Amino acid sequence: MQFSKYSRISRAVKSALAFGALCTVSSGFAQAAEADDEENVIQIVGSHIKRADIEGASPVEVIGRTEIENSGYNSVQELLFQLPSVGAGNFSSSSNSQDSTSLGSAGVSFRGLGADKTLILLNGRRVTNSPFAEGISTAFVDLNSIPVSAIEQIQILKDGASATYGSDAIAAVINIVLRNDFEGAELSVGYGNTTDTDSAETSFNIAWGASTQRDHATIILDYFKRDALFLRDRGFSVSADQSANPEGDDARSSAPEFINFQDPTTGVFFTDPGCPADRITDLGVDGEICRFNYSDFISAIPDAERTGLIGMFDHEFNNGITSFAEIQYQHNTGSTSGAPSPSFNEFSLAADNPNNPFDQDLTQFRRRFVQAGARVFDFETDNTRILLGLRGIVSEWDWEVGYNKSRSRQVVDSAGGFVRSDLIQEALDDGSFNPFGGILESNQAATDNFSTNVHRSGVAHTDVFDAKISGVLTELASGPLAAAFGFEYREEDISDTPDPQFARRVIVGTENTAATGSREQWSAYGEFVIPLMDNLDVQLAVRHEDYDDFGTTTNPKVSARYQPTDSLMLRASWGTGFRAPSLVQTGLGETNESPTLIDVVRCPLTGAALDCGATEYTANFSGNPDLNPEESESINIGAVWQASDNLSLGIDYWNYDLEGVIDKDTQGLLAQEAQLFQSAGQLMTDVIFREPQTAAELAAGIPGRIDFINDSFFNVGQQETDGFDFDVSYVRDVESVGKFSFNFNWTHVLSFDEQKTESSPTEDLNGEYRRPEDRWTGSVDWEKDAWGITARSVFIGEFKDNKDLGKTRTVDSMLTFNLQARYMGIEDTIISVGMDNVFDEEPPFSASEFQGYEFTTHSPRGQFAYARVTVSF
Repeated sequence: MQFSKYSRISRAVKSALAFGALCTVSSGFAQAAEADDEENVIQIVGSHIKRADIEGASPVEVIGRTEIENSGYNSVQELLFQLPSVGAGNFSSSSNSQDSTSLGSAGVSFRGLGADKTLILLNGRRVTNSPFAEGISTAFVDLNSIPVSAIEQIQILKDGASATYGSDAIAAVINIVLRNDFEGAELSVGYGNTTDTDSAETSFNIAWGASTQRDHATIILDYFKRDALFLRDRGFSVSADQSANPEGDDARSSAPEFINFQDPTTGVFFTDPGCPADRITDLGVDGEICRFNYSDFISAIPDAERTGLIGMFDHEFNNGITSFAEIQYQHNTGSTSGAPSPSFNEFSLAADNPNNPFDQDLTQFRRRFVQAGARVFDFETDNTRILLGLRGIVSEWDWEVGYNKSRSRQVVDSAGGFVRSDLIQEALDDGSFNPFGGILESNQAATDNFSTNVHRSGVAHTDVFDAKISGVLTELASGPLAAAFGFEYREEDISDTPDPQFARRVIVGTENTAATGSREQWSAYGEFVIPLMDNLDVQLAVRHEDYDDFGTTTNPKVSARYQPTDSLMLRASWGTGFRAPSLVQTGLGETNESPTLIDVVRCPLTGAALDCGATEYTANFSGNPDLNPEESESINIGAVWQASDNLSLGIDYWNYDLEGVIDKDTQGLLAQEAQLFQSAGQLMTDVIFREPQTAAELAAGIPGRIDFINDSFFNVGQQETDGFDFDVSYVRDVESVGKFSFNFNWTHVLSFDEQKTESSPTEDLNGEYRRPEDRWTGSVDWEKDAWGITARSVFIGEFKDNKDLGKTRTVDSMLTFNLQARYMGIEDTIISVGMDNVFDEEPPFSASEFQGYEFTTHSPRGQFAYARVTVSF
């Protein structure tokens, strides 16, 4: 079924009620005051027109340089992830497992709509996406490609803005503004470490800026290094056996270094006699299996080393025209570790094999090649960006043209642990490798022979030419009618090339991707700010885009800003948006993935743990060149109130409605097969491929176990979400005590409805797995003379465990406190010391994850102490 045809009507009614409520309670909510000097015009994210006020018709949150420094964070990822308006879909180096398809990278997801629906800009312009998509399909800009030391402020437009910026601007737009007007020199050195392990961070950066009458230059060098943190380093994740916790499972692998084999006639499992007793699980009538603990090998946070250089240059000619250039290079390296390669029924052992102690062929057995060591990936990323442009003024109209070229190159090489299936079978056949008996020294020579190295490389380019002009069309009785017009031409390409051994399917137990694609696009846009009254502005924007693959799209936006009193401002906006299918989604080659699934076809018939429990299977994915863009409609209604010179409050109601969402739902395919099997006794044999039935299964009418699944992306999903943002800011300067600043930001999600396919039911995912209803942050800052202290709290609300895996419990909320103290009594020097997670709170237990915590929502790092010294010259 589809969303109700009355959804738009109900949304409109809901929005009208929300607006009425805002008008009623607006005396209790507001935000920062506007700039008094109308000549001090600036351009803020969300508009191409410069204005004298910061608060516009759409909500914008600004993280300034001082707040960045007082946070103590060393990455853009950490700065953004603590914002209440982010949600499910974030990913970072703290959640990049060895099987991740975007190693060492980070992406942010606003409103829980996905990282590919949040547009990232650098100084107001696009940069290229990572060539390695996250989760095979999610295109994103790597936040780790932008050093924190180079940032002046981060502007966050918490509203849809495709009418202004085009594709991807569905949930939010983040504009990262660099420190282009820096003067002098600044040196900063920092060091930090976890208090109960040894995962240190070291940072070093230097900034230099100088000006003449017509020229200005800024150069920033940044260095960062972090040591790895392993699952074994934290008590809650030291073992994949979480059965001691409520609803926890023994998720240790069924592929250990001791062989587990299955009788092809009865389906009963037997284990290697050498398996230690504490690692054996009794499966009842299905026999027993030996287990293996992943956590000894897996890195929770990979090590990383990043070096960045940014240069920005301006030159004003005699005719008033200014040329500008920005040059950026970022080099990131690191490594991530995973468990040794497992095999699940890929090999056979003949009855007459000298290593086979049983008088029968063994065609289904599980074994992990521990002798080859942990699977370790070394990754390397190079990001380059060059911007050249001119700007000036003609007849009081500001104009600007620019050419922006950006490139992201990534390389992944193995540093051990990978093995070839064809050579393993040869070693089994000739007897040189004995799969029984666990780790045998006699196996090492054979292991060395079938071990191999793997390589993966990717590159993405984005070339953009843009031109825009803005100014005043005419003067109306209530003020100037301002406008902006622009044009953009963009070329993109991407290539993700795996090792040829993956294409031959001879690498055991590791995912890979392969993708290629390119596209050209041009767009034209217009924007108007119309002062209908002295205290009422209406902003109109429209953008038309033409893509050479899927066609054209036109998106409008209408917003209004009404200020009935000097201290109260009401605002509302409505617009449509879109996200072009990523080049990965359209150009993905045949790709292997290992989704964790429940075989809902076999489970009701067997009741077996391996069928009814969460189990890894192989899925072959490929791209879909016929995908259409995702489409959206967004509404924002809000009020800001400057209650006094010290206190400001704000509230915004937001609503997003997405159609044609591109998705993949492998578990949904199994559910479809279960319905077909129950109603007609048929299987989806062209999509879900199963192993031959054993004699017992054939007699009982039980389908064979899943071998692999063919899947792709589709364009029929729908999502709708709404909620409220609340903001409070209070500043008070108390004589002889000091200056206090208090900020509180809270996001409450009302609903998150999702429909995977036209035939599937609509589910409200709000409060479900990885989607807490509430997030908030609060901070108090105090300064007096040479001293300063900042205390920050971050709250992530509770959510239900993964019901798709049969979990019914609730993952508890988590509240952490960060503290920083500063001393500024030495001339041109700031000394900062701080601690994140002061009370060493552990992430709440999740029964859905073998490591015991939900790694995309919570960090495993624990208490972290740091110090930093910054000297200006």
